Amino acid sequence: MVRQRRYSSGFLLAELSVLVGALILGCTEDRPQLPTQSPRADLLSSDALNVGHINQLLIALFPAGPLLDSARNQLNNIQPLLAQGDIPGAQSTALQLADFTIKGYRAGQLLDPNGTLPLTTPEAVVQLFDALLSFVGLPPSGLTSDGLGPTGPSGASDVFGALGGTLATVEGLAGLSVPPDAVSGVHLFLITRRDDLALQGTCLSTPLPQYPLCYDFFVFPKTSFSVPVTVVMCPLESVSHAEFYHRLVLAHPDPNDPNAIEFTMRAADPLGLVCTNAVLPPPGGLGDLLRRLGSFAARLILPTPLYATHGGMAGSVDSFSPFIAVDSAADLTVQSVTQTPGAPTAADVITVSAVILNNSSVPAGPFTVAFGADPVSAPMVSVPGLAGGASVPVSVTIGPRAA
Repeated sequence: MVRQRRYSSGFLLAELSVLVGALILGCTEDRPQLPTQSPRADLLSSDALNVGHINQLLIALFPAGPLLDSARNQLNNIQPLLAQGDIPGAQSTALQLADFTIKGYRAGQLLDPNGTLPLTTPEAVVQLFDALLSFVGLPPSGLTSDGLGPTGPSGASDVFGALGGTLATVEGLAGLSVPPDAVSGVHLFLITRRDDLALQGTCLSTPLPQYPLCYDFFVFPKTSFSVPVTVVMCPLESVSHAEFYHRLVLAHPDPNDPNAIEFTMRAADPLGLVCTNAVLPPPGGLGDLLRRLGSFAARLILPTPLYATHGGMAGSVDSFSPFIAVDSAADLTVQSVTQTPGAPTAADVITVSAVILNNSSVPAGPFTVAFGADPVSAPMVSVPGLAGGASVPVSVTIGPRAA
């Protein structure tokens, strides 16, 4: 494995009793500004505070009518479950409401809570999500408005339990497959396309070449998977025809080392993605504007390269983070080193056993062997084609024997 270092202040506290909380539930037309300060804890129980805050967010985000009614009905279902001690049921219902909200956001159905003032719609969605998690005893999401992503078809969310499931973005350029028993209990899965990181070259912190598209995958509550989950995404259409395409593999930050990246184990695309439309719009260009508006018109207006159809690139993972394709050629790693004699000079042969750890193949050809020396002056050797997991001995002579 190669490791490369990568409320409105006018909110009336005296009125927020359980009785007035019920009146708020019955009011759909009044949309008070969102609170920026917490009410006094000595006047409210924790549950009443949470319900009041969540209701304000629902009223601010959802237009009056079926969407708001559905959201509030889901919230009303949580309290009886908590009262009965059914914590898993309450947590499942809260995650379903969060997913309902995110889906409404993606579809452009939510309101801007405060016009030109904070909170923005994505910020309010994240705040609502964390309030719901807190209400049912789950840890904060850690999600940001950037992580939530823009409205439109580039992202997706869904709730799965122990039976697992599959999820793909509306535009069909990324997805995931959760096998049975990968998670215990109900979890919310979220996929966000990160063109902002891809355009900046910061999807991963690594000197290795990165090849968009870049996607951030999330699971809430955050967890590691008992059975590997498959993530699949489209690299750019133009990249699929490059000579190095066979070396590309999905990578993400190493969950055990924040300064490293981890190659995924290659896997078959479980969703059968069609990646012909995988393009990265120029910053601030027409394509970027249309994507932010959630319009499929980008596919009709932007020129489409005349390439043959190619599928998605998939990898098996134990945890989620941002993913992007990288060139895996550097994943030919040194497994062992031997030399003769025991104290060799620069002219004695050193044998290196190189092994491929990420199940990618390496074609026959030259590569550089460098032992802390200037790579420019390091010797070149040739190796045969290698299958994933194979190893090969390579003998090199570092330099002329000293006189």
